Amino acid sequence: MEAAIEQEIADLHRLYADPLLRFACTFKAGEPAGHDAVQEAFVRYFIERRYGRSIANPRAWLYWVVRNYMLDRIESGGLRREVAVEQAEGLPASQCDPEILAQRSETAREIAAALTSRELECLRLRSQGLSYAEIGAAMIISCGTVAALLARVHDKLRALGREKRSWTFAGTKEALRYLVMEVLPEAP
Repeated sequence: MEAAIEQEIADLHRLYADPLLRFACTFKAGEPAGHDAVQEAFVRYFIERRYGRSIANPRAWLYWVVRNYMLDRIESGGLRREVAVEQAEGLPASQCDPEILAQRSETAREIAAALTSRELECLRLRSQGLSYAEIGAAMIISCGTVAALLARVHDKLRALGREKRSWTFAGTKEALRYLVMEVLPEAP
């Protein structure tokens, strides 16, 4: 029995560890905190399975645990929005025109300011490829609420795009990417 659980966890880890880490890093906590969150999710999964509990949708359950772990860390003040010196080399600024980066950063801030925390969280989960049902399970809301949140995000982005005529499609796309996904450094 335990060998089957270990194999199940190994299979899930192979499938979801990297996407979960990318999701955890969207909380702007840095890669070490993201690794902690992912590790915690798999440990909790093992404990649940070892006690004989079944998990209907492991992917959504793992995202739910990572989300709650990161939110708990943020609320407890355990995270700061700082970049360590050793991580600074991997930031996009070294690869892009500073003026363009500043413009995209400003666009991302404007988008974030226009969205509620629930809308932004829903957008982050969707950007990770989760289905509406999986997002609902991770956020503990119905699929209809997920659809409504994403529809409001879309409407707000369209309205902002009309208001900010200087926004380009590519710039907005990059700003959204910057907003919802942490780009992890390439492995050597």
